[in-house]
Amino acid sequence: MIQSAHLKCEIVEIDLLAKLEGILIYEEFSVAILDYDLPDGTGIEAQQIIVSCKENSKLSSIMITGNDTPDVKNMALRNGCSSFLLKSGLTPGVLSEAIVRAAKCHGSPSANC
Repeated sequence: MIQSAHLKCEIVEIDLLAKLEGILIYEEFSVAILDYDLPDGTGIEAQQIIVSCKENSKLSSIMITGNDTPDVKNMALRNGCSSFLLKSGLTPGVLSEAIVRAAKCHGSPSANC
């Protein structure tokens, strides 16, 4: 869907939480797109790893999930995700807007990002 949004970006895919911290130490990112349901945990846990990594602690994150319960949304936003998107309503345009907004907020201390 990122390719359909026609954004110029480099995509690094990480399939396990166990790999996330290692890559965050050596690579700098502007935006992380997190799936809530991961093979070895949740997107909330991924967000907590991001926030605790000093090299990428200001990384803007977008949570994408099929789980539309208010608890999941609140946890994602409370843990610092800049956007919460449901898979059921996701389009290339919606994703593109969220990525552009998150990239602008990269490193910003503002809670409005």
